[in-house]
This record gives sequence, structure tokens and C-alpha cells, in this order.
Amino acid sequence: MVRDGLIVEARTLARCCYENLIWAGALKERGSEFVKDMLNDEAASRKAVGQITLKLISRAGADASAEDAKLLRDLMRQSEMRFPEGRKLHVDKKALGTAVELVYATYGQLSLDSAHPTITALGRHLRSEMDGDTRHLVIDLMPDTPERELLRTISWACEALLGVTVASNEIVGGTK
Repeated sequence: MVRDGLIVEARTLARCCYENLIWAGALKERGSEFVKDMLNDEAASRKAVGQITLKLISRAGADASAEDAKLLRDLMRQSEMRFPEGRKLHVDKKALGTAVELVYATYGQLSLDSAHPTITALGRHLRSEMDGDTRHLVIDLMPDTPERELLRTISWACEALLGVTVASNEIVGGTK
């Protein structure tokens, strides 16, 4: 991706690797307790998606009492019974206190400049040009990226992948 100038995509992928590193660090530190947190997080996410789905189908004029909607409500109830403490995990809180807490800063930077449509992320595609006395805003779909930014992206991706590898190795007992 970096070689092809797809810096946003490469940084988004690197961010995913950092998120996996943070999760692996929490899993290593907290073991089965973190697995329970992950299950509760997934239950909370499924419930939220189910609720918005029911709301949207109703708004779109679909029959909210149709068989599919009933099935969805039943699945949501079953999930809530199985995971009554369903709540979202927050990456920043999971990173704190683990061996990998320092990588949260990089994760946050990658979130800001690539993974989310922030002013920073979108700004890399905008520039202004003067035409006489008139300033024009130009959208650049494939902006030039400084070499140092390309190299930093590769470095971050490698750091995250190596970190996940080390954490995974430690989770399964390390090398002997």
C-alpha cells in the first residue's frame, strides 16, 4: 500500500494492528477476565446494531412485527440474558496499565490522521491554489506523501505486528 501511495489505507491498517496489539496486551495481562470483557463488548455492539436496525426498518415503512424483526428481537433478548453486563470496551482504558500502554499514543495518532474522517485526515487531500486574486480549494485524490511519512508508516506497522507476535507468543507460553 505504501509503495502504491495509499498512505491513508496503510495507516488505517497499521492502526488496526495497534488495536490488536492493545487487545493482545490486555489478554496477556488479564486472561479470561478480558475474554469476558470482549464477549460483553460484542453483546453490546450486537444489541446496538439490532436496535438501530429495528428503528430503521420501521422508519422505512417495513413491518416491525414481521418474522425477521421478531427473530432479531428474540436474538437480542437471548444475548442480553447471556451477557447482562454487555458494555463497550474502550481502547484507551484497555491500554492503560498494560505492558503496551505507550502504543496508545500511536494508535490515537493513526485514528486522527487516517482511520476517521477528521479534519486532519481529510486535510491531506485539500490544498489551495491562487488564480490571480482568487483562491481555489483543490481536492487531490492521490496527494504526494513525504518520504518520511511513508517510512514512518512502515515502521509503525512493523512495530505493531512485531508487538502482536511477541504478545501472542507470551500468551501461549513463550519459547523454551
